[in-house]
Amino acid sequence: MRSLTGNAIPEDPGQLASDLAARLRYHAIWDALLFVAPPVLGFVYIAGYLYRLTWMGPLALFTATAALIGVGFLAVALRYRRQVPSAAGASRLIDERAGAKDRFLTLATIDPSRWPASMVARLQMQAAGFLDRVELRRDFPYKIKRGFYRSLFGSFLGALLFHLLLPVAASTLFPLSAPERLRALA
Repeated sequence: MRSLTGNAIPEDPGQLASDLAARLRYHAIWDALLFVAPPVLGFVYIAGYLYRLTWMGPLALFTATAALIGVGFLAVALRYRRQVPSAAGASRLIDERAGAKDRFLTLATIDPSRWPASMVARLQMQAAGFLDRVELRRDFPYKIKRGFYRSLFGSFLGALLFHLLLPVAASTLFPLSAPERLRALA
């Protein structure tokens, strides 16, 4: 069966819920990547800048970059695991969009072997009547979350503060002798 937009409409209500759960997992991985990538890239930039100033060697740069990327992957994994929707959660969203009064949620949470086959078949038939009301691309599009913009802004602000405060820190940590100061002024 096809919808008006040409996309296949699953005939099984459980398949729609699993398709939505997969789509929401895809959204969650992008949310996690977009949230973690700006700070990791900002710290890698700062490490590269310190390398360019010869404040750190190539081995330190490689170690710092590898550690930052590793921490970034760990942060993505932890954030992703927290955001992964369950089948029941996806079914609840379908019920809200279609106005199905918990039919999809019931199908996702019951054990069909413990209930009469006629009741399960009737519930599936009723839920199938709501399938044409939900289109995954239209009803559940991916939207960039506010957390990405905050992360991007914070990373940019951190890199900017690094550049502004680096001369102050350098003069405090490595004070110049009088002849070096005269040479710098000349």
